[in-house]
Amino acid sequence: MNGVVILTIMILVSLLNMISVLLIILLERTRMIGLLKALGMGNGAIQRIFLIRSSYIVARGMLWGNIIGIGLCLLQKYTGLVKLNETGYMLSEVPISLGLGWLAALNVGTFAILILLLTVPTRVVSRIEPDKTIRYQ
Repeated sequence: MNGVVILTIMILVSLLNMISVLLIILLERTRMIGLLKALGMGNGAIQRIFLIRSSYIVARGMLWGNIIGIGLCLLQKYTGLVKLNETGYMLSEVPISLGLGWLAALNVGTFAILILLLTVPTRVVSRIEPDKTIRYQ
């Protein structure tokens, strides 16, 4: 039960961090969004630009997270680096089981949930008015 609570909190924190990063990117590019709208680009196309950019950031973070996480798991599996108290746990070291199916499902699910969730902040694009963003420099 503790593991589920900790994982839920970690997922919520990561989702909130990704939303805040995308909002910061959107707010930094307000003038560019106004200019693109003034040139005739629609809200959907601008939203897709920011979703593609954020999916690149998510994919890069997941790649590095997988490299580090799988590396640590393999290190533990083949070296037994982390030892346990045998009297309390009845094991001498932390066991590791790597299932490629679970790992792939976790990565695909995480990516899909993050991209779906990141569509919400891109709705800010529809509220940006080109005349106000271009007028003030």
